[in-house]
Amino acid sequence: MAERLIDWTKCEGITLLCTSLLDEMSSQAEGGSSLPISTLADTWIHLNYLVQAGERNRGLAIIKSRGTAHSNQVRELILSDAGVTLTDTYTAGGEVLMGTMRWEKERAERAATEVTDVAGKLKRVRLDAEEAELLVRVKSLQVELEAKQVEKALLARTTEMHKGEVSQGRARMGELRGADATIPGRKARPL
Repeated sequence: MAERLIDWTKCEGITLLCTSLLDEMSSQAEGGSSLPISTLADTWIHLNYLVQAGERNRGLAIIKSRGTAHSNQVRELILSDAGVTLTDTYTAGGEVLMGTMRWEKERAERAATEVTDVAGKLKRVRLDAEEAELLVRVKSLQVELEAKQVEKALLARTTEMHKGEVSQGRARMGELRGADATIPGRKARPL
């Protein structure tokens, strides 16, 4: 009769919602229903209970949905004053976490993220300080280099001036001593 009802509603374009209350243990072991109507259904939604850490949580999964893309993951079904909510899957170590275990794991990850963010900020501050110190050292070295270049130029000028003064001093001293002036084109005589 169930097969005929499903077939008739399909032909009439009627959406039929069938529910089934099965023994939880047998449905988990077989993954099916006691009636062979699963082949006739277009969409099969499975609600089960997951017991973890002394807490019972509802899981919802789509077993099949003919002709439509669907997730193969189990979602946590939360019934609260705000209504019915499906939470995103949360896996840790290959296991789907629900309820308090999911909440604790998410909280631990948020705390770890905050610690990582603070460590990153501290490292950025330290790197900024080191960069500022290096910039000061570079500026100091540039000033020192400019001072050395000025000192070098001054030394070169002073040396040239000294050579010129020595040359002029010798010439003047030669004049004062009455040295023979060298006549152009004439060779000096040996004594």
